[in-house]
Amino acid sequence: MTRLSLSILTGACLLYTLAATAQLSVSNLLTENKVNPIGLDEAVPRLTWQLKTESRGVLQTAYEVRVAEDADNLQKG
Repeated sequence: MTRLSLSILTGACLLYTLAATAQLSVSNLLTENKVNPIGLDEAVPRLTWQLKTESRGVLQTAYEVRVAEDADNLQKG
């Protein structure tokens, strides 16, 4: 699987997971400080994002990175 596919699936997973909480959204998804990286040569790429919410005092306490070959396999678990 390419690094770009990994980045896209990771971002989609984060958005899907956090969509259940209506007051919370994810923005500025980056991989190695790039929006749409192509051809990364990193064994362990750095993933970053920002949380947006109208509520005060909301903190992220955990995250989960899920990887699959395609969106269907990601949904199956």
